Amino acid sequence: MEREQQMYEDVIKAANEIVQDRIKDEKVLQMFENCFGDMLKNTVQKQDDGTVFVVTGDIPAMWLRDSACQLRPFMIFAGQYKELDALIEGIIDKQMNLILTDPYANAFNAEANGNRWDDDIPLQQPEIWEQKYEIDSLCFPFQL
Repeated sequence: MEREQQMYEDVIKAANEIVQDRIKDEKVLQMFENCFGDMLKNTVQKQDDGTVFVVTGDIPAMWLRDSACQLRPFMIFAGQYKELDALIEGIIDKQMNLILTDPYANAFNAEANGNRWDDDIPLQQPEIWEQKYEIDSLCFPFQL
């Protein structure tokens, strides 16, 4: 866990160095630094099966599209940090497992707890937060 935290700090520092030359407004720069680091520190949850669940908003669910978009800025650091590569793999594995669970769902629970946005017809499995078919939900994970 300590190596992972150090990797987070290293990636955040590297990203901040990239944008410092491009963002001149201090307030905007501070917002970037806070938000970029928050993704790694507060929205990823390692699962017992080795996959990684990404909380993609104020609802405790993982949207396929949003989790891919949250991960994309970190892809420029792929191959530079072993722990980040493992995190990326874990997120991709989770997304593929979720698609195989229900290709018509767009948002999923971290565990099969039955939490959901609303009752869908047919009633969704307990892993599914929302079963609203969106073609982009199936496509976004493949961008990674």
